[in-house]
Amino acid sequence: MGGGSSDILDYAGGIGSLARILSRYYHREILVYEDYMNEFKNDGCVKYINKDQLQRYDVVINSAMFEHITKREHLEHINSLVRDDGVLIIHTLIRENIPKNPNWFYIAPVHCSFHTNKSMQILMDNWGYTHSIYSPISKCWVLFKKDNENCDKLEQYVESINNLLQEEYLFYKVGFVDYWLD
Repeated sequence: MGGGSSDILDYAGGIGSLARILSRYYHREILVYEDYMNEFKNDGCVKYINKDQLQRYDVVINSAMFEHITKREHLEHINSLVRDDGVLIIHTLIRENIPKNPNWFYIAPVHCSFHTNKSMQILMDNWGYTHSIYSPISKCWVLFKKDNENCDKLEQYVESINNLLQEEYLFYKVGFVDYWLD
């Protein structure tokens, strides 16, 4: 993976919080695509790109959007931005069982799609991802395409990181890490 600033896209990045943190504290610029938060786009702190500038990236980050998608074609579009050997990082709620309780805290008019471990495995299979890492603290899954050169090293990387942190901070699996089994 290249590692340059144009190699990472935060898709639907909102006000660019991640890009702002990475820029301010780590001097790293990432691109942000956002359709709706126009009032923040001209402050000069974040490099926003327009739809016609989208290309394919080593890493595509998507935080808290999968639960708002009603059409599969929108998910397909996000995946189409990931290079054949790239990585998709997603933050969304994934549960094995979706409560039928209308008072469930997560049901709101804006949350219209719910994903299970099985549905995520289906997406991974359809899109050519073969390995994943999950971080319970960040509630993020990192999905690796089958052609990613790091796939055969991921288990060792996760074990090494967990050893250094002296706790099980990351979880690895060939396929989708089905961490939330409730």
